[in-house]
Amino acid sequence: MSPWPAGRFLLLTAPSPASEVGLRLADGLRQIGAQIDVAPFDREDAVRFALDRQSPDAVLLELTAASGVLPAQHVRHIEWTECGTRAHPILALIHERHLAMPELATLVDDFLLPPYRPSEVALRLTLIRQRRGAAAGRVVHVGGLEIDLAQRRVSVPGCDEPVLLTPREYELLAFLAAHRGMTFTRKMLLAQVWGQDYEGGPRTVDIHVRRLRAKIPSGMGDCIETVRYVGYRLVETPGPIVLADGTSAPAESRVGEAGPRLIQP
Repeated sequence: MSPWPAGRFLLLTAPSPASEVGLRLADGLRQIGAQIDVAPFDREDAVRFALDRQSPDAVLLELTAASGVLPAQHVRHIEWTECGTRAHPILALIHERHLAMPELATLVDDFLLPPYRPSEVALRLTLIRQRRGAAAGRVVHVGGLEIDLAQRRVSVPGCDEPVLLTPREYELLAFLAAHRGMTFTRKMLLAQVWGQDYEGGPRTVDIHVRRLRAKIPSGMGDCIETVRYVGYRLVETPGPIVLADGTSAPAESRVGEAGPRLIQP
């Protein structure tokens, strides 16, 4: 019995002789029953079409010829700006040099070092689909909020009106929700939500976080935590606000708090 799940898959491969690695793997996967399309990761129009129109259940990203993780950053940016969600699980085909790049963990769901065996790839894709709940509805519940990724709508259960956010505020919230519990530097958030070509500074992230906290109903904005000297993360249940002297802020001071969770004197 084939380990490959029912569904459609996409291989994004390098536009060079090194792409033969990915193409051989694609042939091997088809032999065990996979439905797999192939597109070059350097063609933005081809990547956008494959992700948005073909709606793959998971993505294989061949980074074997890439010196870094820039192709993965481009794919994620296209997803957010064109498709509105980071809904596709990504399995990256990498070399050992990529293991020293901390950004890798924020961009892909899993990775594989050579040799790339079709049966192992099939099993890995099955596992990441299960972890990401690819067959489930695209609604994320976190911190008392309901984020509908398909409709790009944020709401509070029991309230008739949605939370009104700008496109960039939504993208930032949805990105943090998709990676809840993970801490991101301001530079990483700029790259993932605004894109590599954005020329603004890290203060842009602080402004958008502050606006998000102000727009989210009382108390729920605390789920976006400030990690001192690092950046931000989104948590399921916010912890107490810690004052500079090590004590906790009174409960009433947390309601509607729109600033950083770490309060300075």
